[in-house]
Amino acid sequence: MEFTMKLPEENQNIPNFILIVIIMGSMLVGFLYLTWSENSVFYQVEKPKITHSELEELHGLRIEYVSVSPDGSYVEYGLAVVNPIKANQLMEDPNVTFGIWIEESDTHLMVKDEEVVRNCGNIYLQLENSGGIVQPGMDVNIVFGNLFVESILVQQNYN
Repeated sequence: MEFTMKLPEENQNIPNFILIVIIMGSMLVGFLYLTWSENSVFYQVEKPKITHSELEELHGLRIEYVSVSPDGSYVEYGLAVVNPIKANQLMEDPNVTFGIWIEESDTHLMVKDEEVVRNCGNIYLQLENSGGIVQPGMDVNIVFGNLFVESILVQQNYN
């Protein structure tokens, strides 16, 4: 006795569709693993860094300090505007995000719009220091979009 099941004609493509979805899903997971994992070629690409003097010359900004709040809950960095025209081109670009990059752990902390304060020719940016990842005495890089400024030592803020 042979037992076979025949699908109605309108449903005969369902098994093929399910197989295609499984294959495509597996390919997507593999692609994401290869591009975003620590073993990825993209992950290990050197970030292009500029010097502090290049930041000042090309973009009209000088990094004055990077500090951690007394309770460690936030990081602040201050920028002096040395050329307002060049600085505004960078600071007003809606495609540029601001933040800090910690090279050892490849961790990015990003500034939200409400955390940027302009005062008397200076710009102050604050970031939440999630988990106290940024500590006084460590080196971090200030990030402007795809510009990574060479490292700067984090100070303790006593105010």
